[in-house]
Amino acid sequence: MRLNQKPTTPPEPLPDSTQASPERTSPTSSSSSYCSLALRNIRNSWGVYFRSDDAAHPGRRCVLLLCFVCFLLTVAVNFSKPGVETVFRLGELCWNAVKETEFDSGWLVQHWLFILVALHVLQGRLKARNVSVALVGCVSALLAPLIFSMATLPGISGTLANTLVFVSAGSGTLARALIPMLRAMSSAVVSLDEQGALFASYACVELAGAAVFDLAASQVYKATVHLWKGIIFVIMTFFFVVVLILLIILSVLQRRWEQKAAEDTERRSAPSQGTGSPE
Repeated sequence: MRLNQKPTTPPEPLPDSTQASPERTSPTSSSSSYCSLALRNIRNSWGVYFRSDDAAHPGRRCVLLLCFVCFLLTVAVNFSKPGVETVFRLGELCWNAVKETEFDSGWLVQHWLFILVALHVLQGRLKARNVSVALVGCVSALLAPLIFSMATLPGISGTLANTLVFVSAGSGTLARALIPMLRAMSSAVVSLDEQGALFASYACVELAGAAVFDLAASQVYKATVHLWKGIIFVIMTFFFVVVLILLIILSVLQRRWEQKAAEDTERRSAPSQGTGSPE
């Protein structure tokens, strides 16, 4: 007599650890997706500068490109000048660390306090345009390295050199107002959905400048120190001369665009006034 035996099911195989789960992505694919996303964002941020003009923002491409070149040259000097000046003060003027720290702290505090007051007067009271404030800041930024280069001239040392260093710091008080004005002029000619891409491109320049410009200025200073210690400051002055010329061109173009926009508005309103029905 046979007993009824239930069929036994084979045991389920253990999961193979060498096979990747279909739901889990490999690190290589995730890193490539991050890289592609980063490259796409970078491309979108720089694409703002090459879009065509529109009726609401005449001369948009010209304004963006001029402001970007001015921003690049300004950032190059702002990131490189403090380090070279510190090397000169510590090495040639024999400042100690305490005096250097006190100088930097005092300069930074009075610098931003004066900028806030000056911007309130220029834009709040005098109703100055952004480009006019940028021109004032550019002149201030131009004078600072020019006067500092005089302190590096042969035969100038001691009290006179220290005096020129302090005069240079005071003359460059409004230099930091240049970058906010460039940002304001750029953001005024782009739409609301392009603001993030615009400022992302500026942030890329600042990040690259923090890594490159200071090192480049230090190398130029080391290469030319045997000729004249002030060559690097003359180069910085030349950068701001270029910025000043570009801002003057931008100011002239903006006045022309505003005048043309006013004439077009008058031309459109004239026919509508002439076609009114007589009483």
